[in-house]
Amino acid sequence: VEFDFSGSYIAVAGSDIRVYQVANVKTEWNLVKTLPDLSGTGKVTSVKFGADAKYVAVGSMDHNLRVFGLPGDEQMEEAKSESAAQ
Repeated sequence: VEFDFSGSYIAVAGSDIRVYQVANVKTEWNLVKTLPDLSGTGKVTSVKFGADAKYVAVGSMDHNLRVFGLPGDEQMEEAKSESAAQ
């Protein structure tokens, strides 16, 4: 589990990665995006937001680091446009 620097987003890692927009920590979390575990292991071991939550770095049991949200990453671009529309 990892909050971004602003506390507005939280990433939860397990068999996949889910990014939530947090309006109020106690009551309301809006699912922004579900990212797949591309390792095929089903075991994400770490998740970390990058600067200004522009990307999410994910580590898994296959000993690889995957980064979602760098320029040209369509999955995170879709998530940003979805949250802006809400």
